[in-house]
Amino acid sequence: MKETKLQWADILRTIATIAVIILHVTAPLLTSMESLTNWWIGNIIESSVRFSVPVFFMLTGALLFDKEYPLNTFLKKRFFRVIIPFLFWSIVYISFSLTLKVLHNEELHFFNVLNFVIDQFKNGSSYHLWFVYTLLGIYLFTPIISKWIRNSSNKEILYFLIIWSLTVLYTYPVLSIFDTKIDLSHFTGFLGYTILGYYLRMISFENSNKKDFIAIAMFLTGLIITMTGTFLLYKLKGEMDELFYEYLTLNVLMCSIGMYMYIKDKNVKNQYILKFLNLMNRFSYGIYLVHVLVLTFLTKAGITCFFIHPLIGVPVTSLLCLSFSVLIVYIINKLPYGKYVSG
Repeated sequence: MKETKLQWADILRTIATIAVIILHVTAPLLTSMESLTNWWIGNIIESSVRFSVPVFFMLTGALLFDKEYPLNTFLKKRFFRVIIPFLFWSIVYISFSLTLKVLHNEELHFFNVLNFVIDQFKNGSSYHLWFVYTLLGIYLFTPIISKWIRNSSNKEILYFLIIWSLTVLYTYPVLSIFDTKIDLSHFTGFLGYTILGYYLRMISFENSNKKDFIAIAMFLTGLIITMTGTFLLYKLKGEMDELFYEYLTLNVLMCSIGMYMYIKDKNVKNQYILKFLNLMNRFSYGIYLVHVLVLTFLTKAGITCFFIHPLIGVPVTSLLCLSFSVLIVYIINKLPYGKYVSG
C-alpha cells in the first residue's frame, strides 16, 4: 500500500474518476428541455462534478513535478504508459464507429476509411479523449517544467499561479474586455492546474479544521456560481450555454481547489474502502478510457438517466457504467500483454 501521506491522492483520484462518469451520465438531462425539474437536477449534479477533470490535472502535477526525470526514463516509464493504452482504445473506438457505419449501410471505400481513421486519430475518436491529448502535451513538457518548479520558491510558483488565474478570468466574455495585447500564452491552459496541484501539495496547513472550512466554502461558492450562472444564461438565451461549465473558469477553479484542499491529508483505515481505493487507482486510467464505450452500450440497452426518475437513474446508470468499466479493464489486464493496453 502507498505511504499514508499520499493516501489522500488515491482518495481524490477515485472521487474524480467516479465524478467524470456521473458527469457524462448526467449530460442528457441538460439538453432535454422537456422538464425544467429534470434540467435543474442535471444542472445541480453537473455543477457538482465539474471539478473532476481539473483534479486529474492537479494530481498529475502533485505527483510528477517533485521528482527529477532523466529524459529517456521519463519517456519510457511515464509517457509511453499513457500513450500505448490511449492508442489501443482509440483503435477500439474507431473500429466501433466503422462497425456502425457498416450496419447503417454506408459506402466505405478504402480512401474514405483511411481519411476517417486519420481524422479520428488527429482529432480524437471519442469526445472524452481530448483530456488525453492535453495530458500528453503536458507530459512532453514535464521533464522541463519539473526542473523549474523544484528550483523555484513558493513565492515564484505563486507568481505564476496569480497570472494564470488572471488569464482564467478572460474566459468570461464580460471580463474579456480587460484582455490586453500582452502575450500571456505561457501562463494559460491546463498546465496551470498541474502547477496548482503541486503548489497545494507542497504547502502545509497548520489548522486542519480551518483548512477544511475554507475548502468547503470555496467549493460551495464555486458550485453556487456554476449553477446560478448556467441557469441565468439558460433563461437569457432560451438554450443551454455551458460557459460556467468550462474547466478554465474561476467558478470551476474554486470547486476544484475546494475539493483538492478538503481531501488533502485525509486517510482511511477501513480495509474494504482501502481495497476499493487500490482497485480504482490501479485501473483509473483504463476506466476513464473505456467508460464512454460502456455508456454507449448502456444507452442502446435503454439504461440512461431517463430510464427511471433521474434522481435514481443517474446513480444507477453511473454505478453500472463504473462496474462494467472496471470489469472490462480488469479482464483485459489479466490477458497476455493486457497490462500494456488496459490502462
